[in-house]
Amino acid sequence: MRHSKRHGLRVILAGLAAWTLGVGATFTPARAVFVSWDLDGNATGLGATAPQNISGIVFNPGNALSQNSVRPGGALVPGDTFQLYFQTNLTGFTRPNATPPPDSQAVPSNLLGGLNDTTATNPNRYEITVVLSATEVVRTAQPFPGAATFDLNPVQAANSFFEIYFDRAVNSDPLAGTGYNDGRLIARGVPSSALPSNGTFGVTVDPNSPPGSPLPLIQNLDINGSNNRLGITSLSGSGSATLVAVITDYDPEFFLTPLSSLAFSFTTDPSAPFDQTDPSGLFASVANPYAGSLSTATPGPAGPTPTLAPNYGGTVNGQNLNGGPGPNGTADFQFQVGGSAPLAAVPEPTSLTLMGLGLVSSLGLGWRRRLRPASHTAA
Repeated sequence: MRHSKRHGLRVILAGLAAWTLGVGATFTPARAVFVSWDLDGNATGLGATAPQNISGIVFNPGNALSQNSVRPGGALVPGDTFQLYFQTNLTGFTRPNATPPPDSQAVPSNLLGGLNDTTATNPNRYEITVVLSATEVVRTAQPFPGAATFDLNPVQAANSFFEIYFDRAVNSDPLAGTGYNDGRLIARGVPSSALPSNGTFGVTVDPNSPPGSPLPLIQNLDINGSNNRLGITSLSGSGSATLVAVITDYDPEFFLTPLSSLAFSFTTDPSAPFDQTDPSGLFASVANPYAGSLSTATPGPAGPTPTLAPNYGGTVNGQNLNGGPGPNGTADFQFQVGGSAPLAAVPEPTSLTLMGLGLVSSLGLGWRRRLRPASHTAA
């Protein structure tokens, strides 16, 4: 179905997604980083999987939700902040390659044991899932069909978090949005604003638009096989982004190498509509309240039951036709995100100081260029 009005779509969440996992922080480690990870948690290495040297994770196309990000009519406004939620399950891992390039290679599937095996009779089956919440800020927003860019907000909301779970019950359900923060909490951390961040997203132009009057391409929200979201359509678009999550606590029965001063640098390809997974009905929006350390003998517990449901402000994901429940009538934008997350070394404070000096210089130039109205409203 094609929408016949532009509804201002000046920047339509164009990159909201950008992660939008946003937007994540870009950081390339100067050296290969890896840890010894016992995937099934048997620290002795006598279980179904032996410890592996892991340099990164690979995940299924997952679900992301930019909550309260789209103003009525699909507008984005520079300076607006929103909360990004993301959930997925891992499909593989990378490990250092002794003969670069490349500097990493996939861990063979025969070394992963029962990863994602749904056979109920397999006692060694397991899954590893990731949930994340981060506060994002709109950096720039060009009129449609231009793109939008995003940053990780320097000040994170109280419910910003990063968590990894191990579960023998392979029950993560993309459509329902459940099963991503249950099982055993094995690592957690926070989105890092200490590193540069960036992300972008652009809305696709409908090829049947009238000459000289581009319109956004609108499709069913769920085009991954059967349409499970009847009556809901979505703006179409894509982008790229990175997000750095610094590890603050971990379970030594799984991670045999200390994870201090390490982070996962998510490299993602946000897109809409959903053509590789189903759009989730719920998201985990609250951090695991466990107050103990994961390094103790007590296993980390499951997290709170997901309760956050998307609110599109109408029937078109990304256009907010009816006004949403957020500040300034903002509504949500939902999108799929695939990619990987290599491990990265967190720079020492001295390195961050030098990096910051360079950023101040760049920001000074950018500020002079930005002395003009920043907001975009619907036409």
